[in-house]
Amino acid sequence: MAAAGPHRVRLAKILAASLLAGSAYAGTASAEEITVWWNKGFFPAEDAAIKEMIEAWQKQSGNTVNLSFYSTGDIPAKVVSAITTGQVPDIAYADTADFSIAPQQAWNGKLEDLSDVVGPIKDKYTKTALMSSELYNNVEKKRAFYAVPLKQQALHNFYWRPMLEEAGYKADDIPTTWDAYFKFWGDLQGKLRKKG
Repeated sequence: MAAAGPHRVRLAKILAASLLAGSAYAGTASAEEITVWWNKGFFPAEDAAIKEMIEAWQKQSGNTVNLSFYSTGDIPAKVVSAITTGQVPDIAYADTADFSIAPQQAWNGKLEDLSDVVGPIKDKYTKTALMSSELYNNVEKKRAFYAVPLKQQALHNFYWRPMLEEAGYKADDIPTTWDAYFKFWGDLQGKLRKKG
């Protein structure tokens, strides 16, 4: 998220690096107040861990963090609204930012280049995590890290084994390549519809 002024940008990077990478940046800037919006966790322990990290960082750095939690459904709209009005937090984290916020906002030049945060720890990430946060800025005509990967998610496809068997198949028949996989389910659906 873009922060107001170079000093606040530096503080936002310092906080991001300190929280996410255990960086030695903490305590190198004068004390300021930083606003952080964070995706509320699914379990209380998730929120508690973020609070603990921020409290420890505040003690170490002398900075103050105004932390607010928002639900997974609310935070994307809140962030986009904040960007529209110009009242943005210094750091925002949303579970769905990799596809709902970051690409478009990076394209529009609204996010801060965080390559100096991600670069030193690139070897700790999967190729997919890096690809999802290295985005194109159409204003500056450059590709850079406009997000710091924190989680990696997967979409799951579920099926009912009795329906599979009713169509005359077993789990071992399910293809393992994308095109064949989706064709398989289309064919299976057709067979089951014919059966009523």
